[in-house]
Amino acid sequence: MHFTIDEAEMTDAKPVKPTYTLYWTPGSASLAPLVILEEVGVPYALEKVDTRAGEHRSAAYRSVHPYGKVPAMMLPDGRPLFESAAICLHLGEAYPQCGLVPESRNHDRARLYQWMFFAADTLYPSYQRWYHADQYIEGEAGQTALKARALELLQEQWAVVEAQAARREWLVGNRFSVADIYVSMLRLWYPDLEDFDRRFPETAAIAAEAAQRPAWQRAVEIHEPG
Repeated sequence: MHFTIDEAEMTDAKPVKPTYTLYWTPGSASLAPLVILEEVGVPYALEKVDTRAGEHRSAAYRSVHPYGKVPAMMLPDGRPLFESAAICLHLGEAYPQCGLVPESRNHDRARLYQWMFFAADTLYPSYQRWYHADQYIEGEAGQTALKARALELLQEQWAVVEAQAARREWLVGNRFSVADIYVSMLRLWYPDLEDFDRRFPETAAIAAEAAQRPAWQRAVEIHEPG
């Protein structure tokens, strides 16, 4: 599937060549970059990667993402970029007028990096162990134990985010940012969303506000149809 959004869909102007190409697959971390593309309103193209068919392991895709993971993005200058958090930060910084990343000299910029790296380096690996225990340990008993520990870690780690969310409307500087988009995506991966919302109501409130934004709704309609 090749899906392209350009300015010709909104006006009678001459079609504009997409400036970005996002390589994506449903249920993956490509949702957050897609939301940000919608937020900043730039033309883009989507290239769906069929991971079940092994397309992420092909030589063609590894020329974009050498480790064969999703997402990845081709930038306007033809160079690839991978790691979902890096893509989110890059897009936010590339369009400062959208306000998704604080100004570079603002202390909130450092806070934004803090929460993005916490999400990517702490929460994300715990999800990997929950959903892909077989990649870390052999045997059903060992995998069951690993998943149980991963869930414990997720609860401890989300409690850190919850403490921050309880202090303010949004995670950083009391304004909507790429960090809110990223953690809202990770919330969707929690094994029991009702349990998540009971345990972490302030974080759930941020995710609910993010989900009301038109950009989020458009991205979800594309990324998670049905």
